[in-house]
Amino acid sequence: MPLVPKLGENKKETSTLRTFRLETYVIGRLEEEANKQGSTINGLVSNLLDEYVNVTAKLQYFGLMRITPNELIGIINSMEDAHIVNVASKLGGSLVKEILMQIYGAASPYYLNLYLELILCRYKGWANYAYEEKDGTLEVRLGHTYGLKWTTFLCNFIDSALYSINNKRLSFSYASNYSIIFSMDVGDVSAPSGFPLGHFGKKSKNKQE
Repeated sequence: MPLVPKLGENKKETSTLRTFRLETYVIGRLEEEANKQGSTINGLVSNLLDEYVNVTAKLQYFGLMRITPNELIGIINSMEDAHIVNVASKLGGSLVKEILMQIYGAASPYYLNLYLELILCRYKGWANYAYEEKDGTLEVRLGHTYGLKWTTFLCNFIDSALYSINNKRLSFSYASNYSIIFSMDVGDVSAPSGFPLGHFGKKSKNKQE
């Protein structure tokens, strides 16, 4: 099965034209931010609304604190390795399962991977995401430019999240300053209706139809 390098390719979702009245200064700020990201205003606003209706709106009463990737990475880089492992393990082991229940209504390896692909990588920018699927086993490849401490944090965060769900550990085959490669058994579980699927979610759902 071919590797999917990034999200957003070969999308078949329909779109609807709507008109909204916005303050002039808001349009100006959107133009500036879109230019910084190499995007368009339409693409930027679409992504922001997509994240809000599918994630933020479901978690806004959950008491989570918003923090940018750069702020989080700055905190991680100031820690000793043992402290990073401890913090990542506690966060992954206690927080992710609850988030999955709030968003998907279920916690499983399948939903953990969907959370990783869509929310942490697409919406939050923690890493670039790619995968290869074979017989219910998923090889996930994460890429970033944030250094070895960030790799340490991600590995322990995701591994502890999986363990909190099914008492199993990830199988890591590679980890460096820039890359993480691991495998996990996701089984064959359909995704909830109404939630935007990443490439992994679309392909798994299509297999059942």
